[in-house]
Amino acid sequence: MNWVIGIGVFISAIFLVAVSIPVIITLVSKKNLMDSSDEGRKVHKGKTPTLGGLAIFLGFFVSIAFSGFTTSLSWFSVFAGVMVILLFTGVKDDLLGISAKKKLLIEIVTASGIILMGGALIHNFGGLFGIGEIPYWTAALFTGFVIIVLTNAYNLIDGVDGLAAGVAVIISSAFAVWFFSAGYPAHGMLCLALGGAHVGFLLYNFAPAKIFMGDTGSLVTGFVISVVAVEAIRIGVSDVTAPLHASMPVFAMAVLSIPLYDTLRVYAIRIKEGRSPFQPGNDHIHHTILKLGFGHRATCAILYGLNILVIGFVLLFSFLPVTMLFFATTLFVGILFPLTGLKRALFHKLFGVVLQRKVNQIDYGQHEMNRKIDRMKREGAERKRRNGEMEKLEV
Repeated sequence: MNWVIGIGVFISAIFLVAVSIPVIITLVSKKNLMDSSDEGRKVHKGKTPTLGGLAIFLGFFVSIAFSGFTTSLSWFSVFAGVMVILLFTGVKDDLLGISAKKKLLIEIVTASGIILMGGALIHNFGGLFGIGEIPYWTAALFTGFVIIVLTNAYNLIDGVDGLAAGVAVIISSAFAVWFFSAGYPAHGMLCLALGGAHVGFLLYNFAPAKIFMGDTGSLVTGFVISVVAVEAIRIGVSDVTAPLHASMPVFAMAVLSIPLYDTLRVYAIRIKEGRSPFQPGNDHIHHTILKLGFGHRATCAILYGLNILVIGFVLLFSFLPVTMLFFATTLFVGILFPLTGLKRALFHKLFGVVLQRKVNQIDYGQHEMNRKIDRMKREGAERKRRNGEMEKLEV
């Protein structure tokens, strides 16, 4: 019966988002509240309506509120209040802009609210690195750090049409299956509502994007994902009958591998280069894949696949001790994901532009990449011709 209600929640979230986005696009276009391209950082061209996060919030919140399961979540009233605060923060940031310090302060306040008043807390590491239960205030500080990091990490991957929304669908689906399997349907409904809202959004955001979620969407979604992850770890470690009980912390990290890895990699690169880790740039993993010659759709497909592979790896080797599983998964992620550039160099050596052009023929947004490749070839041929003429003149 729970799965039947869950399907209803999922479909209703899709429907609410799908019917509300055209209205938002019309209003945003009339008011000229568009996101314009920023050369060197953003990968889209021209102007695209933003504030798609309003539709995501509507679809998620209404579908879960009418599911009848919110009473089973003791922290839902606090959660709802925090969500409204984040919604208005995101709207202000999208329309007028807001400083990073103010946004961080709001994130600290909202994280503190869900921890201190809502009781969302990672109080046990489940034996990871030999750590078990930890003191309350240590747990509160660590949980707050996790929520803020995950909220911002999700925001950072919103750089390619369909990427952030698609990753949200994968994350929410993985946690939904786990919660239902563990016997926590209310949490599962929350995940299905979030996943359905992003499926509805993908109908308009998958390349070529007709609308962006903006900070309104990424703040709300990142926060929900972080709370869901905290709850999954808390329940999974505490409930010995839950699936993956012994490896729950690593499973949660695997589900969140795209935003987590991207954030850690970007921060490490920028610190190494002496730049501020909070400075915007084009060094995210989706930028790296785009530079290989793939477009928005192919980049999304590659990253979706990598996310699913990491989840599958943890499920396959969940019998390992949790610390050993963590290091094995970390090694697997390092092998799969962009890291030092060796895999990219090998890719170019083996395939050059042949594979790129084949992908470009079916991937939206790559006609321009094809033209760029052709232009580079023409410029190279022109340079050779000029060099040849210069040599003749010297002779």
